[in-house]
Amino acid sequence: MTLRSIIQSFLPKEKKAALEIISKIWKKYPKYGTMDDPIYNEDGLISAHFCPFLFDERFQSAYKSAIADNALGNHPCKTQFRTYIACWAAKQVKEIGGDFVECGVNLGILSKTIVEYVDFQKQRNRTFFLFDTFCGIPESQLSSAEIKSGKTNKTFGYHDVFKIAKKRFSKYDNVKLIKGIVPDSLKAEKIKKVAYLSIDMNNAKAEIEAGKFFWDKIVSGGIVLLDDYAYGPEFVEQRIKWDTFAQKQNIHILTLPTGQGLIIKK
Repeated sequence: MTLRSIIQSFLPKEKKAALEIISKIWKKYPKYGTMDDPIYNEDGLISAHFCPFLFDERFQSAYKSAIADNALGNHPCKTQFRTYIACWAAKQVKEIGGDFVECGVNLGILSKTIVEYVDFQKQRNRTFFLFDTFCGIPESQLSSAEIKSGKTNKTFGYHDVFKIAKKRFSKYDNVKLIKGIVPDSLKAEKIKKVAYLSIDMNNAKAEIEAGKFFWDKIVSGGIVLLDDYAYGPEFVEQRIKWDTFAQKQNIHILTLPTGQGLIIKK
């Protein structure tokens, strides 16, 4: 039984004053749950452990802003834990040199949360580059296995969102949207050093090509976040290709319970 449920059993739920008392007491203590009453149950992940981002007002404000404009699209639930991991990664590399890069943006849930959470607009010495077609996956990049697994723009709910995405990031002078197909679109930007690289393009070919393109540009201590690495069976080809890439680079990818893969470059 949780602290909240114990208090609620003694105080009448219908009384506003009682609920305010519960709220004030609850905020003073670390929040844990049980498997019968988990503290977190979203996006394929259930946890009874303390999840501080659920009570981090700065993160919650940034995340709510990021999921506005129906940014989640066809996704069946929120993605707070995955987004918090991205914010953690961005915060880790905040003090080292290098730009931020995201390949696979759509309406930018991860990137928009990050720019708000770490005050990216104040970091005048770096740019956040956002690469995407902004209209879904180029079908020519999908393998027959990926197509068979059900990867289609209709399945993901992708459509042309470039104007919406551009408006969402319009107030950030150091965030740049690049519309085009990866990896070809990467060559147009002169990016010398990368501190944070997020890859989420839902197809193995584009993701590995992006990884190859940026690997030597990633600074020591830089972080690579693979959004779909262990997320589900429809993404298994991405995982296999990333494992092959990691083996060639003599690195190890950390599998996270969120389904993401994490690389910290030495």
